[in-house]
Amino acid sequence: GILKKGETCSVKVGYTSNYFDSSESATEDNAILTLSSSAGESEVLQRVAPGIYQSSEIRGQVETHYTLVAEVAGKTYQATSTLYAPVTIQEVSFEKTEGRPTQGGKTRFVPSLTFTDNPTQKNYYWVRFFADGIEDTEIYTLFEDSYLLLDGSIKFTALRRSFNAGELARLEVVPIDQNTFEYYQQLSNVLGSSMRGSSTPFNPHSNFGSAVMGFFLTVSSTSTEEIEMPQQ
Repeated sequence: GILKKGETCSVKVGYTSNYFDSSESATEDNAILTLSSSAGESEVLQRVAPGIYQSSEIRGQVETHYTLVAEVAGKTYQATSTLYAPVTIQEVSFEKTEGRPTQGGKTRFVPSLTFTDNPTQKNYYWVRFFADGIEDTEIYTLFEDSYLLLDGSIKFTALRRSFNAGELARLEVVPIDQNTFEYYQQLSNVLGSSMRGSSTPFNPHSNFGSAVMGFFLTVSSTSTEEIEMPQQ
C-alpha cells in the first residue's frame, strides 16, 4: 500500500509465492482495510478494482503518523508509517568521468546532490534515479543522514549510479522512516542476491509482520528538473 503527500491511499491485496514468481497473483476481494492517522482521521478503504482498495477522504499530510489495519481471511495485520516533509534540493551537479576500457570506455556523468536535513531527528533517505524518464530499479540507494551531513545539509554523491552522454537525467529525494529504510535495504539485498545467482533468496521483513510480503509506504518527494547530459 502507498500513501503519497496530498493524495489518497491505494492498497493492493493479493497472494503470491515469492518476489520472483512471474505468474499473475490471485487477488483478495473481501478484505477490510482501515486507515487512521495521528491527526484523528479514520476511514475504511473501498474496493475500486479486483484486489485494489482506496481511500476517498484521507490524503497524505506531512509529519503525520499513519496506521493501516488489514483484515484478510480471518486474520488481522497492522502496519504503521510516518510521512515526513519533503526536502529542499539546494544544488545538483554532474562530474564527467571516462569509463574503463574493459567497460567500453564510455563517458559517464556521476551526479551529486545537496539538500536540506531536519537536524532535530535522525533521518533516512531514498534517492531514485531516472534516465530518459525510466527509473533504475536494479538496486535501491538508501542512507542515513549521519553519514553525509555537513553544515546542516546533506552532501550526496552517487557511488553506483551514473548517466550516459545524451541521456535526460532526473533525481528524486524521498525522506523515509526507519522501517521503510530497513525494508528497502533488505529488498535491495534480495535483488542483489538474485543477480549474483544466489540459490537462497529471502523475503524482506514487512512492517505488517513476517507473514506478509507487501509493505505500507508513506512518501513525500522532491525532484530535480530533467537535465540533459552533454554529448561526447
